[in-house]
Amino acid sequence: MKLDEVVKLLGLRSVEELLALGYRTVEAIAFTSPSTLAKDLGVSLEAAERCVKAAVESLSVKPVSLEELMRKQLDVERIHTGSRALDKLLGGGIESCMVTEFYGEYGAGKTQICHQLSVNAQLPKSMGGLSSKVAYIDPDGTFRPERVVRMSIELGLDPKATLNNILYFKPTNTYQQALAARKAVEEGVKLLIIDSVVSLFRIDGGMATGYRGLTQHLRMLRDLALSNRLAIVITNQAVARPELGVEVAPAGGFSVETSLTRVRLEKRVGGVRVAKLENSPYLAEGEALFKITEGGIRDVFKEEGYDYAE
Repeated sequence: MKLDEVVKLLGLRSVEELLALGYRTVEAIAFTSPSTLAKDLGVSLEAAERCVKAAVESLSVKPVSLEELMRKQLDVERIHTGSRALDKLLGGGIESCMVTEFYGEYGAGKTQICHQLSVNAQLPKSMGGLSSKVAYIDPDGTFRPERVVRMSIELGLDPKATLNNILYFKPTNTYQQALAARKAVEEGVKLLIIDSVVSLFRIDGGMATGYRGLTQHLRMLRDLALSNRLAIVITNQAVARPELGVEVAPAGGFSVETSLTRVRLEKRVGGVRVAKLENSPYLAEGEALFKITEGGIRDVFKEEGYDYAE
């Protein structure tokens, strides 16, 4: 079942009416009471009951054998980041069928990693890429084509072709951001980047309503990653949260989406960054050093004065 079918069942004019009230997925419809749905959308209770029933029935829940689950997990693809240390921390690189979040304060290197991945994903699989086009969703307007050009030259790629293989979206609200993600899937990309994922939700709905929508959005991204064998990378801001007993936390909190891989970035001198793996469904916590150079993301070596570098 798709949202356009929900529109027809409820007699609405467009999908935008659902999106405007936070109903971005069929799952959101299925887990809403008919009375609430009728009140929110101004439809009859009977129509809402039919719609919720159809949505629930469309969500088929079937057991998966552990053998099949293991086969799928072993069959994932990975994108190299440009740093062997960071790849090792992530179990070999950015993983398909997974949402990976990089968060940190301003200047921590989040956008630099996104630019590097948008280039690396286009490399052949033998070189740590996916031989694929990339979708780059840029709510904050921080994407810089000239940075991609420099990184592509460093890797021996044609700059013009590299830029043409990046589908660029500049959403101005959360609904456009969700639609852009779905459009990217339709275009067959294997890497989807959202830099940053939170900002428009804070603008559209304020802290409480916006983060409720953010939770739904992250669940949608998780489902897109799993059902389309897609690697999804999102960035997030770090905010002070002393009440949680931590110095900083990702905007939206640690509990926004627990099934993703979460990496905190911290800035050091000389272009060096520390990546701290804080959450993963199966990887152990750890740290890695990398640096940002004119050519892109690279390793830090012991002779540069860092004890636990490569």
